[in-house]
Amino acid sequence: MLPAIAVGAALALAGCAVLDRFGDECSRYESRTKSARYNTLYKPAPKPADAKADPRAKPERPLPKGVVAQVTVYKMAFDGDKIKPCSDLSIRKEIVLQRTAQPDLVLREIREFYARDGTLIATNAEDISEQLAASGVYQAVTPLPIPRSAPPGKYRIVSRLMVETKTMKKPIQLAKVEGVFHVVPSPPSAPQ
Repeated sequence: MLPAIAVGAALALAGCAVLDRFGDECSRYESRTKSARYNTLYKPAPKPADAKADPRAKPERPLPKGVVAQVTVYKMAFDGDKIKPCSDLSIRKEIVLQRTAQPDLVLREIREFYARDGTLIATNAEDISEQLAASGVYQAVTPLPIPRSAPPGKYRIVSRLMVETKTMKKPIQLAKVEGVFHVVPSPPSAPQ
């Protein structure tokens, strides 16, 4: 039988190896995020196999007079509600859009990230007009990097889809969706 001191030393070394491994993994992750693209890329969604069961498959009605775009579905979900620092949270989105072919129509998606206490952490705005160039069903998966410094806790994402044209005085909100996820603690890094 090993003396208690030897067992304790072995456990301590094993713990340091886990901490060092996390620190190395986090350093590699942070290095990759510097060159990664985190833009949203919407693509047309595949046609549902059973069009009768899918409400998105209903024939489009003409847009009301004076309306340049409307959204009937705007969904957001995460690939899980808990995530550790030094990893990406996948944000899955779906849009059902009806729009005119007006050339100056701009569709902008604005995402706001909030801490548990309601503090706005960051805002990201993307022009997605070219991706949503015609009426239809679109889906996207957007990675959200969770940095090493992200404190554990509850976070909220609010996403808004806005439309504007040259003749509008200000952008109009077509749709809004929000979701909550939790950052869970990771093992602390080993002291250097």
